[in-house]
Amino acid sequence: MKTLVVFMLVLLLLAIPCLAQDRYQSRPGSYTRYAERYEMNTPRLYSGSGMYLGELSSNRYAPSSISNPYGVYGSRYSPQSIRNPHGPNGFYSAQLVYVFPGNR
Repeated sequence: MKTLVVFMLVLLLLAIPCLAQDRYQSRPGSYTRYAERYEMNTPRLYSGSGMYLGELSSNRYAPSSISNPYGVYGSRYSPQSIRNPHGPNGFYSAQLVYVFPGNR
């Protein structure tokens, strides 16, 4: 009986931090404000020759994001995209890609 009480106390002590978490912020489909969708300080990509290659952002709707599959910098068929494997800056290219912090 004594071990059962000790076990329950240990279980309760381990469960308290889980219950104290904010459930609404950690949900995958939680609501985000409109302004937060367009990140303000996204890192920027440049080729070795200085050509701008887009922003390193997970926003699929930003026009200069590499995650936008229909944009210039995220399309698999655009010559300016790093997602084009056979492009001048793609997977098979020997040219370096530099990442600079965003400064908007």
